[in-house]
Amino acid sequence: MMIHRIPTTLACLLLAGCVVAGAPSLGLASDQKSPPKAEAAKTQAADGGAGAVSADGLVQDPALRQRQLASRDPALRQHYRQVLAQMLESSKDYRTVFEDGAVKLIDAQISHGFLVIKRGNVPVDNQTEYCASAKVDFPLLPPIPRTALITITKADNGSENFHVEIGLNYTPRTCLRVKYDPFPELEQARAQRRKALGKAN
Repeated sequence: MMIHRIPTTLACLLLAGCVVAGAPSLGLASDQKSPPKAEAAKTQAADGGAGAVSADGLVQDPALRQRQLASRDPALRQHYRQVLAQMLESSKDYRTVFEDGAVKLIDAQISHGFLVIKRGNVPVDNQTEYCASAKVDFPLLPPIPRTALITITKADNGSENFHVEIGLNYTPRTCLRVKYDPFPELEQARAQRRKALGKAN
C-alpha cells in the first residue's frame, strides 16, 4: 500500500489553475495527520442509523442528504476532478520509471464523492472520499490498472488535507463497489506531459 501526502506548494500550484466560481478554495494542510483508517468503515452504510443509504445511493438523514447532494454539485465536482487529475498524474505510482515517467494512462475513471461512514453507521462530518483508476500502459506488457482512494478531510480553518492510497497490486476495499464515470481529465494531463517531452500520444 502506497500512501502519499501532497506538499502544500504543489497543491497551491494545482489549485491556482482550476478554481471554479462558487466552489470553496482548497488550502491543503499537508502536515496534518490523516484520521486513522481503522476508524472509518470504507463501505456504504447498511440499513438503519444516521448513515442509512436509500435506493438512489443517498443517505436518508435529511441534513446528511443535503451535504451529500452538495458534493455532487457539477461545478464543485468538476473542481475536484481537475485537482485530483493533476495530483494523481504527478504521482510516482502513475508515472513509473518508464518512458521518462510519462507512460500512457488509459481508461481513466472516477467516482462521485461519497461520505465516510464509521462503525455504527455514523458519518464523519468533515470527510469525503473519491475513488479513481487508470490503466498504466507499460511498454511490452498488458496495461495494468491502478486504483486510488482519496480521502479529503476538512479542517476547522477551512483548509483541506488530501490522503491518497494507491493500490499497486490491489484495489482499495472502498473502491470495489462504487460506480465510476469516465475521467478524461487524468488522461489529458498525462497527454500534456507526453507532448512536452516530445512523445507521441
